[in-house]
Amino acid sequence: MLRKVIPALLIAVYLLAACGSGESADDNSGDTNQIGQISGGDADSASSDTTGDDEEAAVRLIVEGFGQRMQNVELLSGEVQSQIRNQYGPFASSDMIEQWLEEPSRAPGREVSSPWPARIEIYTIEPEGEDTYRVHAWVKYVDAEDGPGEASAEQPISLLVSYNGNAWVIVNYATTGAYTPVE
Repeated sequence: MLRKVIPALLIAVYLLAACGSGESADDNSGDTNQIGQISGGDADSASSDTTGDDEEAAVRLIVEGFGQRMQNVELLSGEVQSQIRNQYGPFASSDMIEQWLEEPSRAPGREVSSPWPARIEIYTIEPEGEDTYRVHAWVKYVDAEDGPGEASAEQPISLLVSYNGNAWVIVNYATTGAYTPVE
């Protein structure tokens, strides 16, 4: 029964957090951290009470939540380091955050005013060892003229998401191809 309840709870928590409390983007990072913790559960439940489908749902929530935060990290801003901490902290490992803080130009985020990274669209999630998944996806960039679900450009990425004993976190992020305008 627990295996059927966990995905429903994950989706409900994610929707509640996404629909929001009306807080600004800088103020709601704690909500998403709760998603990561609920997604992973505790160490025992991650390995014994969840199925691969439950884990994939948790990984999907982390990656998509991370994608929604990318537009809030302005890479050329004087505030980039605090933005990286606040926006990506709930989604990425402390090692990944430290790498981005040391070299913010390598961090994902908003480089120009338009188009900006609006979301991540996943096309595959594959197990890669115990409690680790490889995610292949597109960062979708939009501008003011794009309608819902549309994009002006895209860039392929690969992420490695692992369960750290407390939550699912992104431990590696890499672009795997060129930024390409969408025709």
